Amino acid sequence: PAPSPDSADETHRPYKFLPASFAQRRLWFLDQLDSGNSAYNLVAALRLRGALDLAALRWALNRVVDRHEALRTVFRADAAGEPQQCVAPSLTIPLPVTDLAAEPEAGRAERARALIETETEHVFDLSRGPLIKTLAVRLGERDHALAVICHHTVCDGWSMARLFEELSELYAARTAGREPSLAPLPLQFGDHAARQHRELAGPEAE
Repeated sequence: PAPSPDSADETHRPYKFLPASFAQRRLWFLDQLDSGNSAYNLVAALRLRGALDLAALRWALNRVVDRHEALRTVFRADAAGEPQQCVAPSLTIPLPVTDLAAEPEAGRAERARALIETETEHVFDLSRGPLIKTLAVRLGERDHALAVICHHTVCDGWSMARLFEELSELYAARTAGREPSLAPLPLQFGDHAARQHRELAGPEAE
């Protein structure tokens, strides 16, 4: 897990501190009222047919996390009690694999679905993170399922689709031994949140 932003003096922490967007503030407030609730978890799962290079998939997942600050973000209150984004400079997420290949074939898909549904109930700690987790299920030598679960503070439906697009390109590039064809990101989510606050700070917003 990402180290807690409270683990060291603020002036020596490598975290980047940014204002939370208004949507993030709402979700953070709801989490303060009802911690332990998994209602704001998002999950996307894919069935992967054919040979799978798990090492390349782990690499690709972590390159997506490297590219997007939101996936390295946790939330803590500032001195005024307002939530802020705390972006870790780096984060490595694991990809645990559950092997069902030895189980009766007729029940494997249902068992994989049940495992993913269980992971969907995972309770994220918004102050410690990570706010993304993954799971791979091996149903056979050339048959796998991949699930990605994120808290809604750092991801939405559009973002999840983008995540899988980038994951696919990174995986393809890694297995082919070429450079990924992904352009550098001109903006991060923190830039969007900062713009929100700037735009709503003036008399026009009043």
